[in-house]
Amino acid sequence: MASNMNAKQIQRYLQRFGWSAFKVMEDDGKDCNILTGWTDPGSVSRMLLITVSGKQTILHFAVPGVVSAPEDAVNPGRLAEALAVLAFANYTGYIGNYSYDPRDGEVQLEYALAIDEAKVTFEQFEHIINSLIVTDGHWTSRIASVVSGESSEESVLKSFAEVAQGIGRLLQ
Repeated sequence: MASNMNAKQIQRYLQRFGWSAFKVMEDDGKDCNILTGWTDPGSVSRMLLITVSGKQTILHFAVPGVVSAPEDAVNPGRLAEALAVLAFANYTGYIGNYSYDPRDGEVQLEYALAIDEAKVTFEQFEHIINSLIVTDGHWTSRIASVVSGESSEESVLKSFAEVAQGIGRLLQ
């Protein structure tokens, strides 16, 4: 049994998700790249690239360029703090992780799923996209604020700890 993920299936899932704006960038029958995206409540547009690699049997979701932090343009101390916040976001999250490309300073949010012979349901597809949107909404602006110097690693992590303590009190 082969995986059900291909360009046509992704298009059906995107339409069912309520996203009609997408473009098939590549589709050779086995591998495909589809570009879509969303605009968050703060009017920030995000691009989402969905890739099926038949050769690697991977379904990959990438939100490229969420933050730019080139080494030659960002204070080294701020960059180190931003990368620490990025690492903490990865540590505390379940679906989606941030990656940093030191060659150009691009920060990307991504998620990869090994699909092998498995069928990917609409519910799984929807869950992944919703999780990426929530992760982006919660962490990307915080990482960017450390890069720009508006916030510090300490203040971002302290605010996270305060929220976690509040949730802990609610659960008691």
